[in-house]
Amino acid sequence: MGMTIEPDDSRGTLLELVRRFERLLNAIDSHKRPLNRRESFHFQDFLEFLKTERWQEADGALRRAEQLAPIPAQFSDLEATNVVVTTAELRERLAKAMK
Repeated sequence: MGMTIEPDDSRGTLLELVRRFERLLNAIDSHKRPLNRRESFHFQDFLEFLKTERWQEADGALRRAEQLAPIPAQFSDLEATNVVVTTAELRERLAKAMK
């Protein structure tokens, strides 16, 4: 479910990416389960791409979270990837990124 992103439509692209992110977080919350390492990694990646307006990379990070793609090998052994954030923390980070 990738997106074709037009440069002129950055506001619409941003809103669509944020909606997808929120839907994923809501689905996780509705199942009353914590994020796993892979989701946490890709969601944090998504937020970093969002802050720098790298829409296609942000879209890719969301797809990887949806598909529970493995954490890239160069990051998998880092201690930081073992820290799993909560959906509430991700929402806070999103709010800060949107300011």
